[in-house]
Amino acid sequence: MNDTHETDPVKDPENLPPDVAAVIGIGVSAKSLGSFLEILSSTEPGLGGAYLVAIGGKDRPSEEDLLSEATAVSSFTVMMAEDGAPLLPEHVYIAGADRLLTLDAGRISVRDQPAGERAGAVDTMLDSIARNAGRHSVAVILNGLHAEGAVGLRAAKECGGLTIGEWDPGDADGSERAGPSGVLDIRGTPSRIAAEIDLYIGNIAVLHEESIRITAEEVETKIAGIVSALRKVTGNDFHGYKRGTFVRRVQRRLKVLQMPDIAAYVELLRENREEVQRLFQDLLIGVTQFFRDPLEFDLLEREIPSLFEGKREGDMVRVWVLGCATGEEAYSIAMLLKEYAATLEVPPRIQIFATDLDARALGLARAARYAPTIADHIRPDRLERWFTREGDTYNVVKELREICIFSPHNLVRDAPFSRIDLLSCRNLLIYLNIEVQDRTIPLFHFALRGRWILMLGSSENVTRHQTLFAPVDRKNRLFRRLDTATRVIPDFPPSLRVQSGPSVTIASPDPLAVQLPRLSDSIGRQADAVAERFAPGYVVIDTQFEVLHFSGRIGRFLEPLAGAASLSLISLVHPDLRGELRAALYRALAEAKKVELLRQVIKHEEQASCVNIIIEPLSREHITSLVVVFQHVGPASDEAERPAPSGADDHVQRIENELRLTRGRLQATIEELESTNEELRSSNEEYQSINEELQSTNEELETSKEELQSLNEELQTVNLELGHQIHELGRSNSDIKNLLEASQIATIFLDNDFRLRNFTASATEVFHLLETDVGRPLDHIVARISYPEIHEDVRQVLQSLIPIDRMVSDRTRDRDYAVRVLPYRSIDNFIGGTVLTFTDMTATHHAERALQDSEKRLHVLIDGLPQLIWRADPGGSWTWASPQWATYTGQSVEKAQGAGWLEQVHPDDRETAQSAWAVVETAGFEADFRLMDVSTGQWRWFQTRATPVRNAGGRIIEWLCASTDMDELLSLQERQRVLVGELQHRTRNLLSVVRQVAQRTLQSARDMTDFGQRFRDRLEMLARVQGLLSGLDENSRLSFDALVRTALSAVGTDPGERLILDGPSDVPLGPLTVQLLAMALHELATNAVKHGALNGATGHLHIGWRIEGEDRRRLHITWRETGVVMPEAEPGWGQGRELIERALPYQLDAATSFRVESDGVFCTISLPI
Repeated sequence: MNDTHETDPVKDPENLPPDVAAVIGIGVSAKSLGSFLEILSSTEPGLGGAYLVAIGGKDRPSEEDLLSEATAVSSFTVMMAEDGAPLLPEHVYIAGADRLLTLDAGRISVRDQPAGERAGAVDTMLDSIARNAGRHSVAVILNGLHAEGAVGLRAAKECGGLTIGEWDPGDADGSERAGPSGVLDIRGTPSRIAAEIDLYIGNIAVLHEESIRITAEEVETKIAGIVSALRKVTGNDFHGYKRGTFVRRVQRRLKVLQMPDIAAYVELLRENREEVQRLFQDLLIGVTQFFRDPLEFDLLEREIPSLFEGKREGDMVRVWVLGCATGEEAYSIAMLLKEYAATLEVPPRIQIFATDLDARALGLARAARYAPTIADHIRPDRLERWFTREGDTYNVVKELREICIFSPHNLVRDAPFSRIDLLSCRNLLIYLNIEVQDRTIPLFHFALRGRWILMLGSSENVTRHQTLFAPVDRKNRLFRRLDTATRVIPDFPPSLRVQSGPSVTIASPDPLAVQLPRLSDSIGRQADAVAERFAPGYVVIDTQFEVLHFSGRIGRFLEPLAGAASLSLISLVHPDLRGELRAALYRALAEAKKVELLRQVIKHEEQASCVNIIIEPLSREHITSLVVVFQHVGPASDEAERPAPSGADDHVQRIENELRLTRGRLQATIEELESTNEELRSSNEEYQSINEELQSTNEELETSKEELQSLNEELQTVNLELGHQIHELGRSNSDIKNLLEASQIATIFLDNDFRLRNFTASATEVFHLLETDVGRPLDHIVARISYPEIHEDVRQVLQSLIPIDRMVSDRTRDRDYAVRVLPYRSIDNFIGGTVLTFTDMTATHHAERALQDSEKRLHVLIDGLPQLIWRADPGGSWTWASPQWATYTGQSVEKAQGAGWLEQVHPDDRETAQSAWAVVETAGFEADFRLMDVSTGQWRWFQTRATPVRNAGGRIIEWLCASTDMDELLSLQERQRVLVGELQHRTRNLLSVVRQVAQRTLQSARDMTDFGQRFRDRLEMLARVQGLLSGLDENSRLSFDALVRTALSAVGTDPGERLILDGPSDVPLGPLTVQLLAMALHELATNAVKHGALNGATGHLHIGWRIEGEDRRRLHITWRETGVVMPEAEPGWGQGRELIERALPYQLDAATSFRVESDGVFCTISLPI
């Protein structure tokens, strides 16, 4: 049984909004971020749960990242917690960094974590949820929080909530296991955690009062089976456990397992030992802390000096802490005792016996490692004096651990310790029923010696045993033992550690021994029930006719004999009833049935009356007591005066006279017998005096026996503790041996006289050693290595206590060793010699040389690369740059480190570079920015890419980066982009021209043969023009005179006397202008060959052009045919005319005219260039 709260802590929710079914608190670390997101994504919406999330552990994830990722995977409303916000269902509230998130009266409370406050954010949040939500709370601890969250889990379990921890299937040794196993209801993977949360919330209706009442009634019917299963597996009988608390603990397991059938649960207990252990842990309710209830410990601290009064050197202050749980209270009392003992010149020894039922908790108490949250309950000076910090835990110093013996012990089953000066049993008795409590308090009286101290919990008292204890401070439950006139010797059973067979029930029916026989309450109630059926006056007697209980109004039937006081009913009853009653008692005892004596006459103050006496055993089997009822009938005179029945004769009268005579003689005989009995009684008194002396001696022997039994129990406890320590020592030795052998580090141990104490197997490779060399001086041992300074190094370490490191070699085998000489320190910080370790560094040196060669090759490679190579830490701060950086930018490598490299980035590009680093962990790093070429003074574009270097856990430890000159490539890419655009534009235009040519040719063609000829000629013209255009680069243009010559050559004519070309030769044209103008010229030339100046021998053609306009940006073209007799109408002119008069003005903004005169065609075209 563990230290617990004052009352059953399971509670209903307080001030929880009605639409919130449950509050789920989740403790998250960076390691378990993925698990949290899986839980959130797997949890079913619509159940009414509200989620509070606190961030803990060493490496804490960013709350912004947590918020964004949780929002992405969850169907709930995810938000950062704000102070005063109402608690809403289907919402997830995330605490910010260095902020404490709590639940207060149905609202979110957020505050800054005070500087120096050690309480973890996870524990604070879970504790507030437990206090506000009670049974409707769920506490979830994920991996990576280490010891954080243990306090919050205990609070949740204490208030009846569900406690869950994450289980990682890959964690074989349990090192990453979340939460202490004794407190968790469920341990599982993230998917199972989500399912269990949904199931618990979905069945939250089980928590309503009506369901609880019904379930409690069902549990009551199955208690025997549950207790039997507990006794079979754990060896502990819970019949004496307080019934209401027992039922609630069973109910809690039913809710956790979601089992509505109590019979099925009993069957589960019979088949599943693990569930029995879980119920056992729930019944223990292990909640404790250092210096719990500070006012009570302050009072105890003031009483500590009295425990040392009269103690001399060699004496011992003995303390017994019951229900020690994980040891916090035992160590708290140990601190108080040791602190006071330090003020004494010659303090006595201190021994603390700390006992509990829970072997798991005792193991944790012996380990004496506690979470950092204990600092909230211990003064800083005590924390520094009595604890050592190791990582995330506080370890109790050996000085305290040595005086505390932790042992399993059942208070009502095992013999108590004796000669105790201080007994602490805080908040344990409240879980035992009244009968067991009444047997336990005298045990405490027996265990304590003198007028020493009993310390109870705030809800416990000794009001029914005021003759045994007096209050020192009733409010704080501190009592002092009282000496009694006759010592009460408890009738406790022998310890099960020296017994064989099944466990002894916790509710043993044997009452505690007292000076006179005492009737138990149950027998008294049975006697009252029988007596009420007959008469108001009765007594209850045992099988020796000793009175155990008197009823009221019994005095008229009793008349005790003179002499020594006796409770024998034969001696107490009225003389007139004594004879008949004795015979009737023997008869009732022998026959085990009811016996009646009717109308017995007794005389009281000269008046006779009749009495009916009924004797009835209280049970038919194993008779231990009888009830004797005296029923007053009425005055005896009524019987004497009653007339004889009609028909009475002399024979009846004679028989009555003989009967009367016989009674007289019997009375005389009885009187003689009583006289003889008086004489025998006188003799008996003498024997009784002798018997009392023997009884006194027997009591002394019994007392000695009980003290020896307690001493034996104590010795067994000490032996058990020593056995445990020997086992731990053996295991530690095995661990050290395996560690040394596994490390393959040659190690030798020397004492202060330079003699060999021990060595590892690997040491034989460094020294010529045999097992028989232990104890020999170091000078007598031959080394395989060259180490002439060994004696001086050992001597220097013993003097300065500072380790020495050096390198030595074995030249014959070409091996190198790293030697480290350290002082040998005992646990008590005693220097007992030196330790020399020889680590084989041969492979390491070879690897270092190989690494150096590899680094040289890498440097040569990097120096030959045109890129700028550099390295950065995870945050983007430069740590190294290649020589090319300084050569190119003129900035030294030292100035470039950190964020100095940004000075060489173009001012307009610095924000881009910084923004790229801001998202580097999620998006990687790739950025383009300009750097100054110090040799030319020009800015050039560089492309920078960073590749992460990760450790075995996937965490980024640095970045390897390269910056490549992309300026020329970007220029080429821009040129390519322009060319591609131009090509696309030309292609679109060409296709448009081809489409128009096809349409117009089709409109003007006489038939398909004519269409084919004309369309082919026109396409050939376009192809020639396109050939001219494609032969030019992007900066060149086709001149008008070249275009004219190409159009004329296409129809087989060249300039001459009949064909005159007149105009400048350097007029450039754009691509679109070339295509349309070429088509127009082609139509004019084709018509001239067919119908105009180039058809006959008399025609002349003059083509002239000039540049005009104020800005000289327009080309004026004149086409003049003469010496030709023109036909009245020619269909062929329609195509060319339409192109000149419509297409050129529309697409080229040209001004055109076209006339067919009597001697030839006259056409003018004026267009922008």
